[in-house]
Order: sequence, then C-alpha cells, then structure tokens
Amino acid sequence: MTFPPCNECRCQHLAFSLAELLATVAILAILSALLFPAMGRVMEKGRQAACQSNLHQLGLGLLAYAQDNEGKLPQSHLSTYPGSGTFANDILFLVQDVNPYLGMQKSTPRWGQAYPNQNATWKCPADSAKDGIGFEGKWHGSSYTYQWQYGGTRILAPMTSGYERWYPSWTWILKPVPLSEAPLLWDYSLNHESSTHRNVLFADLHLEYVDAAWTQPLKNP
Repeated sequence: MTFPPCNECRCQHLAFSLAELLATVAILAILSALLFPAMGRVMEKGRQAACQSNLHQLGLGLLAYAQDNEGKLPQSHLSTYPGSGTFANDILFLVQDVNPYLGMQKSTPRWGQAYPNQNATWKCPADSAKDGIGFEGKWHGSSYTYQWQYGGTRILAPMTSGYERWYPSWTWILKPVPLSEAPLLWDYSLNHESSTHRNVLFADLHLEYVDAAWTQPLKNP
C-alpha cells in the first residue's frame, strides 16, 4: 500500500533554503539600487518642470502688469536708490503688484509668518521650509528672486537697468542686453539636482536650466 506524503515532508520540500533566501535578498537589493536613483531623477524632472511652469506664469503676470503701466516692470521697494534694498523688501512688494495679475486679490504687504503669500505659484517645489529664505521663509513668500534693476523700466530691446546714467561707477549695474539675455526671475536657492542647478526666466519669457556657475550680465567698470 502506498501512503500519501506527509504534511511535514511537503513543508520541507516547499521551504526556502538559506542560500535561496540570501539570493532573493541580494536580487531585491540590486533592483532597489537600480530603481531608486531612476525614481529620484524622475521626481526631480517633475519638480524642475513644475518650477518652470511657475516661472512662466509669473512672467505672464509681469508682462500683464507692464501692459497696464506704460510697458514698465514693477519696481522693487527701494528702487529709488538701488542696492540699499533686501530680498525681503523687493519680493514683498513684487508679490503685491503681480498677484492681482495671477488671479489673486491685491493685499497690503505685511511682515511675518502671520500673513503668508497665499499664491503657491511663487513656491518652487524643490524648496523646503529648512531653507530659511524662500516661499516658506519668515519674511519672504517667494522661492524666486527678481532682477530689481529692471524695476520701473520698459520691456524693450535692448534691456537696460535705467541706472547707468545715474551711477556709472557701480560695476554691478546690468549692461544693455537683448531681451533673451535679460533675466527677470530665478530660483533663489540652488535646490535642483542636489543643490547644483536653478531655473531662470528671461524677459522674452524663455527659460533656461543653469548650473551654479551662472551669473547675471554685469556692466564692466
């Protein structure tokens, strides 16, 4: 008489050996090592694209503002004496001027976290609260900084900062450049691709993805 195999024998036959278990763990580790960097790159490309979309929308807002103001871009807070302002001052009033052209109600600028910028278009998805300066920073409400030298000047080619005749000795005044070389807004922090890149919006509304070596076009002394 033939007896069916016992459950114990079947269990022993189906059980993983130590070698098989280790091989499975090794394969999973290899797959993770291959997939995680790829997923990270995909996520970064998504953040980069979202950031560029934000900058494009802000650029349209700047142009809409200019159309209502004799072709002139918004002025920064202390543009009557450029160089004496701060990122916080410039952005505070820029946000106030541009938000109505982005479908937001115009509000009186105030300081502090109790009055945050409600328009997330100003937030780069690669930024975080730990950056200190940015959309979630205490005084700022924007991940992007503004080329304040262009404030109060018309969007014309070539773009000029308007201060050359007043302060010719200032070496950091922007030189006249084509619209395609006149930066308007860009990421304040180098938060893209492990803090090595930023997005830049130019006056003709084209965008460039630049590395840390990028600098503004300056006038020679």
